[in-house]
Amino acid sequence: MASPITASAVQKAANDRNASQLALGEPQLGLPADFPGLRNVFRQGDPNAANSPSPVDFYSPDTFNYIVLNVSADGRLTVETWGIPSYQQNTYPQSVIDPSLILSFQIEVSGNR
Repeated sequence: MASPITASAVQKAANDRNASQLALGEPQLGLPADFPGLRNVFRQGDPNAANSPSPVDFYSPDTFNYIVLNVSADGRLTVETWGIPSYQQNTYPQSVIDPSLILSFQIEVSGNR
């Protein structure tokens, strides 16, 4: 199995990707920190995600993952990305790898804060 990519490598990849998107006139990666209703940002390996979200907090290039969306009755959207570390093509882990929470955030509509 390939060794996991470090948090700093993911941060660099996210920054590079974000810069290339902006240079092409595309929207930035992830959500801006002042996005209306953005709450409870979590990114594995980023202790500052909740207080100061950045592009890396919405980016996971080094995992096989899936996303769970939950919309509550009051309109709150919760997004969770779960995954396992990537491994090289045509190789298969010999042991079970449980998915872990990679990133998550909530969007709250006005009045539900």
